[in-house]
Amino acid sequence: MKKFIAAIILILLGSAACASEPAKNFCGATDDMLSADYWIEHTKRARQTILTLEEAAALSRKIKDTPGTHCTDILAYPAMLPRGLILQKMKNFSTRPQGRRYIGAAEAGEDFWRRVEENADTGAVKETEMIRFGVAVKNGLIKTLPCEEPLYSGADDILFDMNVESAVKIWEPLAVLHESADGEYFFVESPCCAGWIKKDGVALTDKKTLKELAARDFYVVTGSRVTTDIRTSEPEAGRREFFMGTKLPAADGAVSVGGVSTAFSRNVLVPERGADGSLRAVAERIPLGAELSHGYLPYTQANVIRQAFKMLGERYGWGGTYGSRDCSAFIRDIYLTCGIELPRNSLPQALTPAEHTDAAKLTAAEREKLLAGSPAGTLVQMPGHIMLYLGTIKGKPYIIHSVYALAPSDAGGADGVSVLNCVAVTDMEMRRRNGSRIIDNIANINIIR
Repeated sequence: MKKFIAAIILILLGSAACASEPAKNFCGATDDMLSADYWIEHTKRARQTILTLEEAAALSRKIKDTPGTHCTDILAYPAMLPRGLILQKMKNFSTRPQGRRYIGAAEAGEDFWRRVEENADTGAVKETEMIRFGVAVKNGLIKTLPCEEPLYSGADDILFDMNVESAVKIWEPLAVLHESADGEYFFVESPCCAGWIKKDGVALTDKKTLKELAARDFYVVTGSRVTTDIRTSEPEAGRREFFMGTKLPAADGAVSVGGVSTAFSRNVLVPERGADGSLRAVAERIPLGAELSHGYLPYTQANVIRQAFKMLGERYGWGGTYGSRDCSAFIRDIYLTCGIELPRNSLPQALTPAEHTDAAKLTAAEREKLLAGSPAGTLVQMPGHIMLYLGTIKGKPYIIHSVYALAPSDAGGADGVSVLNCVAVTDMEMRRRNGSRIIDNIANINIIR
């Protein structure tokens, strides 16, 4: 009888233990894992500075100097370029791409491609071109080709516009190399990519002014997005929205801006495009409660984690479409708040000149062991996608990433794929469309330090 009672007690204790185990969602994460504080508490030396501001700036310069990152120091851009070099830069931005492209359900035809190539107007590039400079005056998109039509790889693939290179943030400096035949677009180089941008989103200035603006006292947007307040005197002007990582020059002190006291706000300069296309900077106020940092955040694991979780659940946006972030933009915006300018796309980020490991030939167990000894914020890349490592819990690595679709670990292949379409916390047992696990696909692991 005693043995029977003891057995019952053991069963009950086992059941209680199982019952107390936190339930996991289909991504392998428990509810408490959906908090930045959870991961900070599970991170060693979370608040220790990894790189000083000077070291972060040096890393950013190194990235720009590294071939293949597609990063450019606009402030060091030459005053003029020869025709041959400009045409080389425009090569992939002035002709039809390989493979079919669809506009809606219809394949793009010869008339469309002829119109695009004529609008690129490469024949008008002079033997030597004087380079103009400017800044983005609104959040927008840098396009692959000088047209507004979205171009899809397939008729049913309407979420992935292949005519989008990247989003551009307000105040981003730009080198203007060429203008489209219809006068609607500039061909530009931004700090992280090249392509076409609508002229009405650019205000022209000179490099001297850009350098003066870069040297000013500044704020950095640390919220996913923040807005200026509405001007009492000009309510029709509406609010201006700034995305995480945007660097805003501080405005000189004023008692009020737009009829509203500045006692409880931060005053910043906002760019506007004058009637002649030139830059003018106006003072705007951002309420004191908005998520802004006076200067860059210290580069710590805790800050990287906290910045990542500010975007948890936000929808995925290929190339910046829908005013959202794809996998690499998500990571780039996080690191911008710490003064580190990573490349724009996933593979260049994974190959950033930092502490890089080629993980393609490692076993899954070796990758897990390597990650377990890596800091939170480590970049984990597989073909076509990049993720941010959070930590290892009970031998299992977890990541946060802006992701379109994955399948749970117990699903096989495309039949079990769930469209997440947002920033999510997942384990690395999640599966791709081919049925293979994330951990089995890791090609590069990169520690930014």
